[in-house]
Amino acid sequence: MSSGTSYGGGGFGGSILGDITGVQQHAQHHSSGHGDESLFGNALAMLQAKESNLANEDVDEEHMVKAHKSYFGSGGEGGNATSGGIGAASAMQALKMFNGGTSEGGESSQQEFIGMAMGQAAKLFEQQQSAGNVAEGESKQSAVQQAGEAALKMYMKSEMGNNSSGGGGLMSLASKFM
Repeated sequence: MSSGTSYGGGGFGGSILGDITGVQQHAQHHSSGHGDESLFGNALAMLQAKESNLANEDVDEEHMVKAHKSYFGSGGEGGNATSGGIGAASAMQALKMFNGGTSEGGESSQQEFIGMAMGQAAKLFEQQQSAGNVAEGESKQSAVQQAGEAALKMYMKSEMGNNSSGGGGLMSLASKFM
């Protein structure tokens, strides 16, 4: 039985997202650059509205690892690609990239990580859509939103276990998965 971990109670002293312009710029940088600015802006607005609730949600690590293996290992789920799966896989891919040294670290590391996940989701959704693998009713907006939520929850979990700012907690979280 999983008890889940709560991150409420003001442990972060404000928004993790901070100035969403930074997150949006990172997302755009890591996407395929097909005019997704409004897509990322909409997802970030929804993410800001849900941020305090997401702090109380647990991270489904097993689902994220399986999704990553499915999308980045064998190339897709053959007609069954979902926004949730794409989002989870993209957050894991961002974690892998973040820990692979493509991050600059520092104060904006959480913005970079979340933006990276959202950009990866936009790119992965396009790849799956062009291959005809996206399940009916799924949307790029939803995939980007799911990736942002997963990345934010991963970041909050890593920071609660690490009690430091920057990307140190993400490094220790990655060691569990990679």
